[in-house]
Formats: sequence, C-alpha cells, structure tokens
Amino acid sequence: MKSFKSIDCAIQGVLIVLGFMMGLWSGEMLSDMTFFTGYFLVGGWQLISVIVHFFYDPPYKTLMRRIYLYTLGVVILALVVSLPADGIITMLFVLLFFSPIMAVYYLITCIRETQQLSLIMAQAVNPDKLPG
Repeated sequence: MKSFKSIDCAIQGVLIVLGFMMGLWSGEMLSDMTFFTGYFLVGGWQLISVIVHFFYDPPYKTLMRRIYLYTLGVVILALVVSLPADGIITMLFVLLFFSPIMAVYYLITCIRETQQLSLIMAQAVNPDKLPG
C-alpha cells in the first residue's frame, strides 16, 4: 500500500501542476479546453484513488480522509437531489470552483497518510524493537 500511496501522491501532484500550467500557457484559464482537460485528468485520477483507498482497512483512513469522503457523499447527494430541478446548472457551476479545492485537500490528505504510513513502517522495522 505504501508504494501505491507514494505513486498516487506523485501522480496527483504532477497532474495538478500540469493542469494549472496548461491553463496558464494557453492564456485562457477558463475559456480554453486545456483547462478542462487538466480538470478531468486530475478528477479522473483522484476518483480511481478514492475507490482504491475506500476498500482498505481503517488504519489507512485518517480523519482528513473521513472528512473528504463525507464531503464527497454530500456533494453526490446534492447533485442527485438537484437533478430533477433547474438547480443542477447552479450546482455544477458551484462544483466548477469547489472541485479544485477538494482536489488540493485530497492531495494533502494523501501526502499526510503516506507520511504517517512511512513513520509506522519505520517504527515497525526499528532495529531497537527487533527481538534478540
């Protein structure tokens, strides 16, 4: 799991930076398709990451991850509730700006979990704690 978490953090960081840079280089941050390409690449990768992490045991789930999963559940519920009404357009517009905040929060969550896992593994393999 540690190697997946390390690779996950690296890919997320690279995709977020590349997505932002693609938007800057195009000169049109919100009106050009390069921004949305980066937007969906980051979102797609993080969706895969969330699904993989969802099925791991609780020691790998920090409070930050539980907050993220709860927030994600609320967002999905709000989208489903707003589907039959005209509120879906408003909800999607709000998500256009809220999603990048969630993406950065998720990246920070993954980095902290990776650091905690590394610390736990280092303590488990500490030569002072080995028998005899």
